This record gives sequence, structure tokens and C-alpha cells, in this order.
Amino acid sequence: MADKKFSVGEAISFGYDTVSEEFMLFFWLGFAIFIFLYLVAIITGGIAVKYSFFMDNPTNLMILGAAVYGILLVVFKIGAANIFLMLANHEGVGVIDFFEKIPLFFKAAAGLSILYVMTGLIPTVADYLMGEYFPDTAEYESLSYLVMAILVAVENLILLKYQFYIFFIVGEGESPLMAIKRSGEISDGQIWSLFIFEIIFFLLAFAMVYVFVFLHIGFIARLFKIFFALAYSVSLAYIFRKLNEAEEERLVALSKMITPLRQRR
Repeated sequence: MADKKFSVGEAISFGYDTVSEEFMLFFWLGFAIFIFLYLVAIITGGIAVKYSFFMDNPTNLMILGAAVYGILLVVFKIGAANIFLMLANHEGVGVIDFFEKIPLFFKAAAGLSILYVMTGLIPTVADYLMGEYFPDTAEYESLSYLVMAILVAVENLILLKYQFYIFFIVGEGESPLMAIKRSGEISDGQIWSLFIFEIIFFLLAFAMVYVFVFLHIGFIARLFKIFFALAYSVSLAYIFRKLNEAEEERLVALSKMITPLRQRR
């Protein structure tokens, strides 16, 4: 059985406490992101209006929208990972740090694409095989629910194991493939702990938000959703730091064991 390398309770507490203490940072960060999105919307709208290539063809307009969304998704992943990683490392953080690592855009985009392929390829292949061997049969319908459940489990397993790739890219400048590989290494033997963390955090967030929804205080419920999303991400960065430190210690200890053996030879 693998050693426990992080405490679920400590990770959750760290996330809650950090977000509570850094309220003003997230407030101004949210304001800066709003301005950034507003400028992107103006520029994108200006491009769409200026060129009839987009306005005359809804498909081209959808492609433009999808491209902008994809770019923004990667930019946000980079910026958020940098902020959360700095908070997990107890470093001073400013709004400008959100945009500091944008030069790593192509690495992050490649890493995200690889992860999407890894999770998207499995259901595609499974659906093809099901249709190939059970075409329009009762077995196909009866097995589809079981296969769907297995696929969901496998996809979540992949996401849990390789979710830390963005921290390796942003924090250490690793290549996409190496970042995914190292994420798998530090997560090895910790999947069950990561799963428990996800479940407990979800239950806490759901319970708190549901209270305000039940009381018909929708605005407060939305604020708590944002709070829990931030706390979750900070907790995840904390877990990454703990797992990475444990892996580095393991490698150092292994190196100390191997060096004398090489000297004897």
C-alpha cells in the first residue's frame, strides 16, 4: 500500500483559509479578468463585423467563437495555475502574475489537447467496438449502460492521475508530454486519496450552496459557488506541492542508495 503523501483535511483547510485571507486579491483579479474579457469581446466583435467572411456564414462565425473560447480557456488555465501555485508556495501574489506565464501558451495548449485526446479517445473506440460487435441488438442496449459507467470511471481516473500537468508546465516549464508523465508519477498510489478529496469537497460545497438555494438567496449561493471553486483550485495546488515534494524526496533517497552500489562496481 502506498504511503499517504498529503492530508485531505489539511488540503481543504488550506484552500478555505487562503481564499478567505486573499479576498481582495481575488476581487481585483476578477475585476482585471472582466476588463480583459470585455476587450477580447470588443476585438472579436470588431473582427466579425469588419469581415463579411464571418457575418455571411454562421459556420465561420461559430469557428471564430470556438477559436476565441479555446484561446481564452488556455490563457485562464495558465493564469489560474500560476496564481494558485504561488499561493500554495506562500509567495506574494499580484494581479499581474495572472498574465506572467502567457508565453507558455503553446505548451499548455498542447498539454490540454493531449489530455482531451486521452479522455476522448476511450469512449470513441468503445462506441465503435460496441457498434461493430453488437449492431442494433438487444445486447448493445443492455451493455451500453455498463460500458458508460466503466468509461466514466476510466475518464475520471485519467483526469485524477494527470490533472497536475498544468502545474509542471507553469511552475517548472516542462514540455507537455513530460508534464503529463510527471503528473502520473506523483499521483501513483494516491488516486484513492485524491478521489476522497474530490468527494468530500463536493459534498461540502453542495451542502453549503444548497442551503442558500433552499432559502431562495440565489446571489449568496452564486458567491459561494465562486468561493468553493477558488478554494478547490488552491487546495489542488497545495496537494500538487505536497506530492511533488514527496516524489523529489523519494528520488533523492533512491539516488543515495544507488550511488554506493555504483561505486562498489
